[in-house]
Amino acid sequence: MRMKVSMMTWIWAAGLLLAVSSCKKGKDAPEELLQKNDKVLMMNEIPAGDLAADHALLPAPGNMGSIMGTETSAGQPLRGLIIGAAAKKGVRIEIWPLGAVQWRTGQELQTCIIATSPEQAAAGLEDFMALRLAHDDVRTTLEHWFRRHYIPSNAEWLGWQNEVYAQAEIQRAGLR
Repeated sequence: MRMKVSMMTWIWAAGLLLAVSSCKKGKDAPEELLQKNDKVLMMNEIPAGDLAADHALLPAPGNMGSIMGTETSAGQPLRGLIIGAAAKKGVRIEIWPLGAVQWRTGQELQTCIIATSPEQAAAGLEDFMALRLAHDDVRTTLEHWFRRHYIPSNAEWLGWQNEVYAQAEIQRAGLR
């Protein structure tokens, strides 16, 4: 069943994409986090702007999916959200971790990796500090979406972690 999406929702999504795409050219992505030949891939499950069946209040502000080759302690793949233009469902997307958001439901810690493409990382959106300083409106919008429309109402919001934590979390979940 396809739900109608309001014009304000599309304007909001377009604004988020415009803010990210206006990244000015900057330094190359930091070598210490990922080597040039390392690839982290996410299988896109919910294209940016689509409604998730289990979280249908507002469309996803980015492409959401599972980071391939990972498994959390709960036996599920690590979740990811890619800032950028919508990609088709089922496509594999190379990602560049910018940070992570975390929440706790009961005793279970949940993490979602926030990422971008390697091209955007090379164009100035290369780490959490760039997201925080140059694109804090994007970070704030993502936080609001997670807190109000994605995580369960009984969950405790724990906040943001930087790209070093995000990369370590991917390593812990089994990506080799």
